[in-house]
Amino acid sequence: MARLVLPLHLVAAIGLLPGLIADPAGAQPVGQPAARPLRPTPEQLKKIFPEQRSLLLDDHRSRIAILQKGERCMTAAASSEALRDCLRQEREAYTRQREQNHEQMRQLYTRNGLPLPEAGGWKGKGKGQGYGAPAPGGS
Repeated sequence: MARLVLPLHLVAAIGLLPGLIADPAGAQPVGQPAARPLRPTPEQLKKIFPEQRSLLLDDHRSRIAILQKGERCMTAAASSEALRDCLRQEREAYTRQREQNHEQMRQLYTRNGLPLPEAGGWKGKGKGQGYGAPAPGGS
């Protein structure tokens, strides 16, 4: 009887196969956690659109108000220190507004059972990059 001798790297790869073989029901690989959807479906995005638009318009109006308040402060500033204080206040207001808007968006997504963008997803990473996957057709 001939013995089958396999290289060590093949033996190791074969040992990993049970976790890579899909179960008969067609779910994910055995022993693997449930995969999270990469991004919302077009239907889900259509459902949240009205509230999302409303939140973004409110955010836009708030940022305009921050700019106007900053302009009034800078116009009234009588020294470099006062000007620096205006810029600091404006920066702090922007930070608070951004955090508030992000929290409102998180609540909207959570309420509708949608996957949240990955950390950094709202920081200008580009189209589709906030969900941890490249945009369709992207690299």
